[in-house]
Formats: sequence, C-alpha cells, structure tokens
Amino acid sequence: MSTVIVACKIPSGLNLGDGIVLIGPKPLIPGQPYESRPGGFILNRGIDAVVWERWVKANADSAAVQGNLVYGHENYGVVYNWCRSHAKSRSGFEQAS
Repeated sequence: MSTVIVACKIPSGLNLGDGIVLIGPKPLIPGQPYESRPGGFILNRGIDAVVWERWVKANADSAAVQGNLVYGHENYGVVYNWCRSHAKSRSGFEQAS
C-alpha cells in the first residue's frame, strides 16, 4: 500500500472516509509536550494514498483545499517545505493569544 504524509491545519481534524481521520492542531498547553508543527500544521503519516487522492478529487473546491489547510505528498521534505511556505494560512479557529 502506498502512503502519503498529510498536513492538516483544521483544529477539529478531517474525516477522509474509510476510517481515516486526520489529526489537526490542538491548543498548546504550557509545560506539556507537543509534536513538531511546521507552519502550524500537524503532519499525519501513513495515510493511504488512494484514500487521500479520492478525497482531494471529491473535495477540490472545498475551503480546506482552496484555503491551503490540507496538503499531502509522499515525500516528507516536500510536505514540510509546503507547510512552512503556507504558515499564514488561517482556518478561522486559531487559538487566541
């Protein structure tokens, strides 16, 4: 099975179907450990590439895709660099500072 890494900036995550749910960024709690968040995205590894491609095609006009809130690729470096270059993308549900 071919897999991709999918970056997600939607706080509630995203259901791709077929039992696959992406994890989105949660509020940071001082003193608690947290995962790396390049550009504020959470990287979801091991996502079935067929399921991802099907979801992207079916949702190409969605706010999540058009607003650069999700992105997937098989190469970690490509996803990481995409996240850094789209750090200013906003979901509208960011934690207030």
